[in-house]
Amino acid sequence: DPTLLSIVDVTEGLLEDGVVIVNTTETPAAIREQLKLKGGKVYTVNASKIAIDELGREITNTPMLGALSAASGLFSVDAVCNQIEKDFGKKMRKDVVDANVRAVRRAATEVQVG
Repeated sequence: DPTLLSIVDVTEGLLEDGVVIVNTTETPAAIREQLKLKGGKVYTVNASKIAIDELGREITNTPMLGALSAASGLFSVDAVCNQIEKDFGKKMRKDVVDANVRAVRRAATEVQVG
């Protein structure tokens, strides 16, 4: 959440090779400068816009999962989408599940690194 950047030290305890992912319209370079961050990687993605475009409201959880997947490499975008289809498919309409999958994939492709 970009509003936290001026309130909380989000980099406290961040290791030299740490990663910061911010939901913002700003560039990674601008966020790096704002945080006075020397090492690590900074990723930005406009998860709010993606959520509004794909889900119809600003629920940024699934777009941020897409950005996290792309930024970290801990799990693949396909794995996230498969899990969403499996879990959400049990309790949500197909169009809602599909919108969440689109949001994940879009965020994974739109995330910027700097």
